[in-house]
Amino acid sequence: KPQFYFNLANGQKIKNLFGLVSALDKMPDEVFYHHANQQRNDFGNWIRDIFKQKNLADEIAKAQSRLETQVILLKFMTRKIR
Repeated sequence: KPQFYFNLANGQKIKNLFGLVSALDKMPDEVFYHHANQQRNDFGNWIRDIFKQKNLADEIAKAQSRLETQVILLKFMTRKIR
């Protein structure tokens, strides 16, 4: 539902975790660090609040880069598909 989409600082909307992985691939650093920095981790909060995945959200909160965030998400999604 649109009220649960993640709204990036650049106006892009993300609907699900697959969309987040894809968006991270093209996301400018300034947009990533707007949402993930020392003061906040919007991606982790979204994952915890909308998808109810506390462990994944905690891992995402520790990520230091877009690539690391993508790897964590892809590993999580691979485990869920098996």
